[in-house]
Amino acid sequence: MSCSNCNISLAGLEYVEINNKELCISCYNSKYGKICTECEKLIPIGAKYAKNGEKYWHRDCFQCTNCQAPLTNYKVDGDGKNYCVVCYNDKYASKCIACNKVITTKELYVEAEGQVFHEECFRCSSKTCGKKLDDGYIPKDNEFFCQECYNEIISTVCNYYLQIVFWYFRVWN
Repeated sequence: MSCSNCNISLAGLEYVEINNKELCISCYNSKYGKICTECEKLIPIGAKYAKNGEKYWHRDCFQCTNCQAPLTNYKVDGDGKNYCVVCYNDKYASKCIACNKVITTKELYVEAEGQVFHEECFRCSSKTCGKKLDDGYIPKDNEFFCQECYNEIISTVCNYYLQIVFWYFRVWN
């Protein structure tokens, strides 16, 4: 029996059978072998490897593009680069405006005026209140207030201007 490609005798050698044809390991690798995307070396037959689309890696070469950690659980960006979940989230995931932590796909979140918050972090901006804004909010100057605090802010501002108007009126009359 001989290799159907190079005709070398397969007696005592390892070989692979494909489509009813016997190939020596060398011919198999040159025709069907997978090349590691990272190191560009052959992935030996029988070796464990990682695959993403049409790309292959030795297990040791399959690393996060950013931190070089070995990948077991990973995400792929639009450019086909591989990232560990932590680096992917740092680069692409939405972050809560209040706590600056990643909002995972499993977490509930609130989007208000183009800003994103964990549901738990979406609270009244008043320094004396901080209650959760479950019942709605009123935006003012990129902050979010409950109705009570907003009314207090507006009444304080209105009272201030009202005093100026009264003072102005008294001076000129």
